[in-house]
Amino acid sequence: TFKEYIQVGKGRDVGMSQIYQFEAKLSQGAGEQSLSRDVYRLCHRLDFSRLLSYYFGGIGHYFSNVLTVLTVYVVVYLMAILALYDLEKIGDRLITPMGTIQMLLGGLGLLQTIPLFSTLGVERGWWASFRELV
Repeated sequence: TFKEYIQVGKGRDVGMSQIYQFEAKLSQGAGEQSLSRDVYRLCHRLDFSRLLSYYFGGIGHYFSNVLTVLTVYVVVYLMAILALYDLEKIGDRLITPMGTIQMLLGGLGLLQTIPLFSTLGVERGWWASFRELV
């Protein structure tokens, strides 16, 4: 038989609209922060690794998410186009595993790990961040 359990908490609604509003509040705060003169002055005084860490902790996180989603769309559409025009083949060996498009997409993925590596390097140390990423 099916038993239904009711969770008793503080009585706050945790629906999708509340989650969306919370994420919107965070992203709007990051957008306002990126326009601030204080952040402009602060970023001119940081070294490169701390600057990447600060970037990835703020608005860079949202740019990385957008680039990840767009990269997935590009890969899906390119694979669909290759399949529709019968350009992908394994039997006749027309597929090159290290093609130009795949190298560009791989480079884009590697480029997105640099701010994460810098954030971990500043917080935990460079050797610990290298061991965690590898």
